[in-house]
Amino acid sequence: MGGSHVSACPELMLSNPYVDFIIRGEGEKAICDFLNEFQNEKRYALVGSLGWKESGKIYLNPIGENFPIQDLPPPDLSYLSKIHYLFEGKPMRFIITSRSCPHRCSFCSVHTTFGTKYRRNTVERVLSEIKKSYELGYRVFDFEDDNLTFFRPEMKQLCEELIDAFPKKDVRFVAMNGISYISLDPELLRLMKEAGFTNLNLALVSSDKLVRETTKRPHTVEKYIQIVQEGFKLGFQITSYQILGLPMETLESMIQTLQFNAGQPVLMGASLFYLTPNSPIASNFPERNESDIFLARLTSMAIPSEHFDREDIYSLFIITRMLNFLKSAQIPKDNLASLNDTFRILENYDSRSFLGVKLFKKLLEEKKLYASAPQGLIFLDKFRYKVFEMVFSGLDKITTLSGGNIDLKDLNSFMSLKEPNLELNSY
Repeated sequence: MGGSHVSACPELMLSNPYVDFIIRGEGEKAICDFLNEFQNEKRYALVGSLGWKESGKIYLNPIGENFPIQDLPPPDLSYLSKIHYLFEGKPMRFIITSRSCPHRCSFCSVHTTFGTKYRRNTVERVLSEIKKSYELGYRVFDFEDDNLTFFRPEMKQLCEELIDAFPKKDVRFVAMNGISYISLDPELLRLMKEAGFTNLNLALVSSDKLVRETTKRPHTVEKYIQIVQEGFKLGFQITSYQILGLPMETLESMIQTLQFNAGQPVLMGASLFYLTPNSPIASNFPERNESDIFLARLTSMAIPSEHFDREDIYSLFIITRMLNFLKSAQIPKDNLASLNDTFRILENYDSRSFLGVKLFKKLLEEKKLYASAPQGLIFLDKFRYKVFEMVFSGLDKITTLSGGNIDLKDLNSFMSLKEPNLELNSY
């Protein structure tokens, strides 16, 4: 076995009676060396990155060097069916141009699998792989790098080559794993748009300066605003991700980021923090047991702290969806619509949006959130209306994805909390 889970929990995996061998980190060279020893002299101690058992004892070899990234052949996709991976109806495949990341964000586990040395493939090899995949019928390419644009000159060159290679503009490029906005600039954004990139997935994490410093993120809000404004002007569909539940953050700080992004022309992505074993931030916690590791998943909404609990995180997650629902209203750029006008716009979209407005109004009237199910409306008792009030009472307006604005003065009559008492850190 291999991969990120094995690399994070090697002893746990080997303690399973059905697991005989594991490979930590990158596996291309390790699997070749292992198979050679497995078929011949079985000198497993010589195989870098290998873990194995002997007489019930677990052995973990040091992580070995992998093949240079430029020497790794592209995957052979000629025998795979393209119908299983579609993006808006078109065949999609994944591309990786680099491995690891030069940043050291404490919550990230990328270095557990890919090591700390950032390596990038050549533009020529990446372009060749895309061209061959195009000949096989692929039309959407998802770059899954952990830091796609860190080397700006190479990324700009790749975009220029893609522009020349696909003059018919019948390909589309996305980067669903996210792009570090710190390495973007107006010229690179323009080239990406011309090459066929349509979406920008940005990782804000937090607008709170103290949180960014504590998690060792080198990003700034000033740079973020610049990239969002430039990307919106170029016509990118922008999604911005916030992490909810970082151990060092407070409820008030998370609300600050939510309110900040509510004023940007971005779709808001809520990523729930989960503690990955052997990530840098894990050193601040007691050693994890098997039941703790089971909670290292998004849906557990762990880990509560003295500043917030799971119901707070759950409520913020749903409030993010509410804000996105309002942001979907097609209000012309720089125009201002009242909340009631926004409701009327949304009600006319489809039956789902009509129901969404109904549930939103019911929340305001009863201070209770309901979900729609085949058997009728279900009361969601874990949702905290108080958190909803804290978020919305601090908003004067919401900026939609189309660049218009929703005036929230209509909301004041529903809100009992007129002046939110939040102690916020600077951006």
